[in-house]
Amino acid sequence: LETPIFKGLELILLQRLVETVYHNLNRIRMVWSRLWAVTSAHLVGAGCEDSEGIAMYSIDALRQIVSKLLEHQELSNFKFQDEAIKPFVSIFRQSELNQVHVFTIQCILQVVSSWNAKLKAGWHSILACVRVACKGGKSVEVVEAALHIMQIGWCDCEEISQNAALFESLKGCFVCVMQGKHVEHQRRAIEIVSGGETGGTQGKISLLLEMGNAAFESDNSCYHQAYQAMFKVFGGEGTDVKFVLDTCIRMLEENHAPLVALAIQHISQVPEEMLSDRRKQIVPLIVNNIESEDSQVRTAVADFLQAQVKPLLVESQIRDGEELETRLEVDQSVKAANPSSPKQQRKKKKKKNKK
Repeated sequence: LETPIFKGLELILLQRLVETVYHNLNRIRMVWSRLWAVTSAHLVGAGCEDSEGIAMYSIDALRQIVSKLLEHQELSNFKFQDEAIKPFVSIFRQSELNQVHVFTIQCILQVVSSWNAKLKAGWHSILACVRVACKGGKSVEVVEAALHIMQIGWCDCEEISQNAALFESLKGCFVCVMQGKHVEHQRRAIEIVSGGETGGTQGKISLLLEMGNAAFESDNSCYHQAYQAMFKVFGGEGTDVKFVLDTCIRMLEENHAPLVALAIQHISQVPEEMLSDRRKQIVPLIVNNIESEDSQVRTAVADFLQAQVKPLLVESQIRDGEELETRLEVDQSVKAANPSSPKQQRKKKKKKNKK
């Protein structure tokens, strides 16, 4: 391990403790886990010290231990990665020093960047730390590092895409960003989700909807961008129209004014043959917003109803025209069968009588 640059008895003792852990890394996992349960508690305590030097050395020692552990492939049914990374989460939650928060999340970012391919169970603790970092009150540097980790997890991590629990945890991190106050970070989060492929089209749409709702409820201005990004995904190739309509119905039921307007506009673009089966469910939800206080919603409702009424009027006119043509054809057939009218028949009878 690296030689500490700080002097003092506490650091010397801490260094000996770290060396003990380091020299026992090759022990069988059951033995190492019991050793780690004791030593990690001391490292967490040192990482939460008011002395910045001691805290930084403890966190850096943790980073080196985790990196050394990740050189070995994790066996199935073992969670030693998660055990090794958990102290970072404890330090991040307990320490009140901003420098400790910044250094901790940067160490985790370094671990993720270097060992992404070998990370498995360790992602649980990593995402737990990222979620804490994304909550309000943390500095810009902390949130930026957390977003970088989230980008790696969303765009370049098979383990998360194949694990439902990890995927839900990562989604929770993005939602936490939207509940914060950093507008630039929220825009960055929307770009990451829009550009990634994790979760497929449906997973991306669901997450963008949740992110938009979280921003809307937190009175953050980025909710509209999240909704717009979601509707761009709607228009992409291979999108399931049934899923799109189900999502639009969900948006209408949630009754967020900007979301309702966008949902109605998108429903108006759905082909008629695909909309006909759901019309009885969708139209009443749209009509309920006809007296909305939001002008955009009222306009969207009026445009939708007008678009729906026009085809019905045309259809009615065509039907009336067809009925008129049928009547004329019937009349002509009758005339052909009876060439003389009743009046003409009476005249013929009079002529016969005169004769």
